[in-house]
Amino acid sequence: MMFKIPGYQTFLEAVEHISGTVESCVSMLEKGELFLIYPGGMKEGLTSNGYNLLWKPNAGFAKVAQKAKVPVIPLFTKNTRQVSAEISFFGKLLPIGWFPVKLKTYVGEKIEFDENRSVEELVSLVFIFFNSKI
Repeated sequence: MMFKIPGYQTFLEAVEHISGTVESCVSMLEKGELFLIYPGGMKEGLTSNGYNLLWKPNAGFAKVAQKAKVPVIPLFTKNTRQVSAEISFFGKLLPIGWFPVKLKTYVGEKIEFDENRSVEELVSLVFIFFNSKI
């Protein structure tokens, strides 16, 4: 539904947004590309209540980092939920507007790749960072 908002698709193209699979993201990292992953995706970013993290224990971002053998730098931006408002329309949440709000981004310490760390352990480390900022 977000892609029907006038200008949204153009914005995503301008910032080179992709919906990547684990394999395509690993390939990009192996080519030296850097990118930002939203672990909870659009659903968490715009529709979860409060700051409930909707991650699975084997979240894709951790699979990508471990397979590509790269570090993770956790980021958290506060007040993203207040940027847009939604209304419920026949059981679906529809965005109704964008609002100017003060955003504050926190950058965590780099979590280096560790071949002995499981995907679940990496998710847990990033989760701890996020919960300390919420």
